[in-house]
Amino acid sequence: MMYAECIPASSRHKDEAFDFITRLYTDPYLTNLLTYGIENRTYTMTNGKVDFPFIHELTYGNTYITYPRFYEFIDKNERYWRLNDELPYTYYDFIFDPTNVREEIKNTNLVMNKVSDILTGNVKDFDAFISDIKEQLDRNGLTRLLNEVNRQRNEWIQKKQG
Repeated sequence: MMYAECIPASSRHKDEAFDFITRLYTDPYLTNLLTYGIENRTYTMTNGKVDFPFIHELTYGNTYITYPRFYEFIDKNERYWRLNDELPYTYYDFIFDPTNVREEIKNTNLVMNKVSDILTGNVKDFDAFISDIKEQLDRNGLTRLLNEVNRQRNEWIQKKQG
C-alpha cells in the first residue's frame, strides 16, 4: 500500500469517512471496484486474473484482497499471508529513539523538504539536483542517522531472539 488515508479534523462527516476507509481495506468488492472499475467495461478477467488493456499500477485500499493482476500468482493472497507468517521477525513493535540524532533528523528533513521543488518545474537539471540533494544529506548527517536506526534495530532484534 502506497498511501496514507486521513480524515480532516474539520470534516463534518468523520464517521462516514472512517466507515469508508474501513470498507476500503476490508471489502473486496469496493476495493476491486475502485482499483479496476467494472468488469468487461474497464477490465476483463482471464483465468481468474485481471487483464488490463494497458499497464495500470494505481491501487486503492488493501491489495491483499484485490483480484490478482495478470502478472501475479492466482493465489497471491495466500502467498502473502504465508510469507508474513513465515517471516522470522516483525517490526511492528520496534520504536526508534531519536534522542542521539535529533539534530541530524532536523537537518535532513530540511534538505528533504527541498525535494518537492522537482514538482514546480523549476528544476532544469534533474541529475544535478538529485546529486546536490545527496551531497546535502551526507553533509547533514544522514549516514549517522541511518547508522543509529540500524544500531537500535539490531539491538532490538537481538533482544527479540533472546
